[in-house]
Amino acid sequence: MTCIDEMNVCGEFRDDINAYFRSAAGARRGDAVAIAAPDATALTYDGLRALIVETIASLNEIGIGRNDRVAIVLPNGPEMATAFIAISSGATSAPLNPAYRTDEFEFYMSDLGAKALVVEQAPRPRSKPRKSLGSSS
Repeated sequence: MTCIDEMNVCGEFRDDINAYFRSAAGARRGDAVAIAAPDATALTYDGLRALIVETIASLNEIGIGRNDRVAIVLPNGPEMATAFIAISSGATSAPLNPAYRTDEFEFYMSDLGAKALVVEQAPRPRSKPRKSLGSSS
């Protein structure tokens, strides 16, 4: 089976994803819940399928394909689950523990040879800092 060429999502792979979700969902409709968590919006099978296709296309756009490694550093939860499923559909996922120390991250990132790193987005500051780093005022 040809899944991904070096830079593009193959139509055959998209068809395989759709067939997989139809079989995995059984008699469920595409709007059935695939992943849910308290205090979070549920993700349907259709939504998960779309996320997978979008993720693979985004990875391919930056030159990442089937045999490339992508490290994921996210806390356990629905975001980690969906990131792992989506990234694993188009590359080799390497989940890392967010509690690792700097030296552990350096070791694993070096050992993995990861082409990309997925981390949680930092919250944006609500106001501008009063002074620049390194300034004395």
